[in-house]
Amino acid sequence: MTARRAAQRSALPDHWDRDRHRSRHNSSLAKGENLQVECSTQSKAILKVFMYDLPSEFHFGMIEPTSVKEGHTWPSNLTHAVPYPGGLYQQHSPEYWLTLDLLSSNLKEEEDADYQIKETLKEASKRDDNESSSPRKREGGGTKGRPCVAIRARNARDADVYFVPFFASLSYNKYSRMRMKERDEELQRKVVEYVVRQEAWKRSRGRDHVIVMHHPNSLQMARELLGEAIFIVADFGRVSSKVSHLGKDVVAPYKHIIPTFYEDHTSFESRPTLLFFQGALHRKEGGFVRQKLYNLIKDEKGVVFRDESFSSASLKSATKGMRSSRFCLHLAGDTPSSNRLFDAIGNRQGAVSTQIVQMTTSSFQV
Repeated sequence: MTARRAAQRSALPDHWDRDRHRSRHNSSLAKGENLQVECSTQSKAILKVFMYDLPSEFHFGMIEPTSVKEGHTWPSNLTHAVPYPGGLYQQHSPEYWLTLDLLSSNLKEEEDADYQIKETLKEASKRDDNESSSPRKREGGGTKGRPCVAIRARNARDADVYFVPFFASLSYNKYSRMRMKERDEELQRKVVEYVVRQEAWKRSRGRDHVIVMHHPNSLQMARELLGEAIFIVADFGRVSSKVSHLGKDVVAPYKHIIPTFYEDHTSFESRPTLLFFQGALHRKEGGFVRQKLYNLIKDEKGVVFRDESFSSASLKSATKGMRSSRFCLHLAGDTPSSNRLFDAIGNRQGAVSTQIVQMTTSSFQV
């Protein structure tokens, strides 16, 4: 692996934690603050990312066809961009946050340029008045906003990596559930045809291209054809090691489903439940481990083990159960990993995530 590709590996996961950044982004907008970007001077960005202008049917138009104006590629108002579908869809939403992050990375370049001009005029005026103070210096483009790590490159020749904005997980989830599998396959074919024609792809054979394949069943038809690219995945459980592996790919955390617990004043010892689990016992792969565990411990003191499928009501009961439990049992269902770990730990629930596995192989699952 070259030094450049090694730098790409380390830079990608450090910055792209979209849930945390997006919450700050929304908070600033809600307060009416002028959100500015610290890296609008692209020479200061650690990673320069060129994003292909794929038609909206591959990204935001897949969520809501009218969310992008006719003849346009991207939403005209990123502040009010159509939200990613809720429920269990949310756990595989890194594709949405990464795309939105890149679109907003130079959202205020024009305002930043105006700011610099105004500051220069201020400085000249102060010198004329014999004032010793100087205007505040800024790193890159702004005083507020995200850290100086990755920014969208306007010119493909300036880029370190190339991002393909295809919502592959949503395509799989949406069209397979609607019995429109052929639509998902059609979009995959179009993506392959588009990407492999690009000069940047031909030059590197795709080794500097970034594609989000977070749902383990997404991109099933295209993954081998695009196998030289850098995949952003949840785990490596349902893909050939020749196509996806730690040597080239990036593991992105799931987005948690349980609402964030900000005001936790309970101590570990005061929590009334010893061990908590809630989920469907029978999954597509059979649910053998879940059923055996249920039979073994369902009547034990302090154990809450509920057989319940996902719904808005079950989400509320799971939230309450996790917040009142000392240990949260982490059992994957019909996919190699799940977002329960992030609900239990990353979301400040306070419960200790407890796993029963033969071998732990997925990053973030330890």
